Amino acid sequence: MAKKQHMNVFEAHLEKIVIVLALAFAGWVLHRAFFTTEASAPPSKLTQDAVTTARNLDQQRKKPSSALPEPYTARADKLINVPPIAVSTLDRFPLSPMAREQAVRIDVEQTIVLPKMLALKDLAVDVYRERVEITQGRDQHVADLDFVTVEAQFPMLELAEEFAAAFDDDNLKQKPKAVQPVVAMIELQRQQLRPDGSWTDWHSVSGGENPTVDSLEVKSQRYSDYTDAEFEVLIEQHSVDKVQWAAVQPPTPYPLARTQTKWLPPSERAEQKRLASTRERPERGDRRQRPGRGRGDGPATDRRERPSRGRPQGRGGPTSAGAMGEMGRMGPMPQMPGGMPPMPGMGEMGRGGMPGMPGMPRMPGDMTGMRGGTSAQPTWPLLDEEALQVWAHDATAQPGQVYRYRVRVGFFNPIAGRDWFTEKEKDLQDQIILWSPFAQPDKVAKVPPRTLFFLKPTRDPDIRLVQADVFHFQNGLWHNEQFLVRPGSPIGQLQEAQTPTGTRTALGPATGEPEFIDFRTGATLLDVIPESTHWVGLGGTLRSVVTTDILYRDTSGQIQRRGLDKPTWPEEMRKQHSKVVNAIKQQNQQRRGGGRRPRGAMRGGRGGEAMGAMGAMGAMGPTMR
Repeated sequence: MAKKQHMNVFEAHLEKIVIVLALAFAGWVLHRAFFTTEASAPPSKLTQDAVTTARNLDQQRKKPSSALPEPYTARADKLINVPPIAVSTLDRFPLSPMAREQAVRIDVEQTIVLPKMLALKDLAVDVYRERVEITQGRDQHVADLDFVTVEAQFPMLELAEEFAAAFDDDNLKQKPKAVQPVVAMIELQRQQLRPDGSWTDWHSVSGGENPTVDSLEVKSQRYSDYTDAEFEVLIEQHSVDKVQWAAVQPPTPYPLARTQTKWLPPSERAEQKRLASTRERPERGDRRQRPGRGRGDGPATDRRERPSRGRPQGRGGPTSAGAMGEMGRMGPMPQMPGGMPPMPGMGEMGRGGMPGMPGMPRMPGDMTGMRGGTSAQPTWPLLDEEALQVWAHDATAQPGQVYRYRVRVGFFNPIAGRDWFTEKEKDLQDQIILWSPFAQPDKVAKVPPRTLFFLKPTRDPDIRLVQADVFHFQNGLWHNEQFLVRPGSPIGQLQEAQTPTGTRTALGPATGEPEFIDFRTGATLLDVIPESTHWVGLGGTLRSVVTTDILYRDTSGQIQRRGLDKPTWPEEMRKQHSKVVNAIKQQNQQRRGGGRRPRGAMRGGRGGEAMGAMGAMGAMGPTMR
């Protein structure tokens, strides 16, 4: 009985006993964790060093950022074995990863006097109006273009002798690689005549597209912008026959659209006109009786024969667009008997040269002078020319403006960047181009206007009503329209194209005709002054003419006064009117039997004379645009 009671007491206090034991164990654990002071083993030296390094790195990481350190550059004396005397020179030129064979250059001590740069001579200037093919991305269209060409003769053979005396002297310790003159570029600059009679400042002009040279365009005229190897490669690329001819005789600014004409430089164009004028005089009386005379025959297709002066066979300049391009210097093929016109594009076969693409210089007939040709030695093709014919174009000339030009030729400086210059020529050490003096033609260039207007009286009783005859050159044709204007009204307006029956229509571009003809002149009629007296005639034969005067504001904002009767017009204005009227008559005769007959139109004349009978018509002054 007593044993049973003892078991009941134990069971009744079992939970309390467990709690007491748990608390005792927890107290022991806490005592061991916080109050035990047993000695531990010290860390090793390796551990201490690692902790110190980690702390230093963490402190450096927390510091503010500073400028990045300079990149490591390998020096020549650490990469290659060189004599000690050359280390100081090589150390100035860090080797790039793409170091070339000639990247390191050691110059000897010597002095070279630069050759005398000669001047251009026999300058000529002429204005051209052509139909050209302009490509903008994937879009290609035909447009009218006025451009000016300045031509000159350069004493190339004499300059070659100057270069040889300066750079190819046997007394030199070290010769430059290029000892012959290599053309870098031709620079054409112009001034424009202001309305007040003064001239603008000189500035360079663009010559249009030149695919052969544009890819090798000189990026800078400073030698410091090139490496030694880049400059040598630049000269080598420009020394190629094709590139040299394209530099001194560039193609027309854009490919010509007509196939039966050939562009000629100013001197040859003037000679062709002279020969044509000489041959036409005895033929005027019997021109219609002579059989076999067609549109493609006549003096305009003849070319004067001229010696080649040793130039490479097949050398050529720009060409007109055609199936075969330009094929030499022989000119268009004569017309076949019976009046058959010459075949388009076949008039310029040349003398051994390869056919060129439209508007581009032909590949030279003698291929041995080009890099990669059959000759192992490079040649300078222009040196065969005692008097080298050069020219440059201004493709930005505007109709109705007057310009004057100056031109110079630049040749690569063979010793650019070297310490071989005299004290007087030290400023040319960083110049890669040696320029000839500027040469200026003695004549200005007058770009003919594309829009002309002439004011005349009407039969209307209202004297304030004036008739304006407006002529506009568009799409290679001269167009004419009459407008009635009053004071305060603009002279001319935009008109739709017109068919021969008089029905107005908008012709699409597929026909090659303009949808609209722009007869707007930019001038405004201001007032009409009746019964004005003018004295006309020459010398002592003056006579009075009473007419109506008009006041108008021209495109430059100047107020002009003119008489309405033709005898009172200035002489230059009367000549302009006669030329444009004759142009209208001639173009209508040439378009006999054609489709659409515009208000007077003429395709351009031969030899680049797209101005037709207007030729190189001068500016009309206030009545032009």
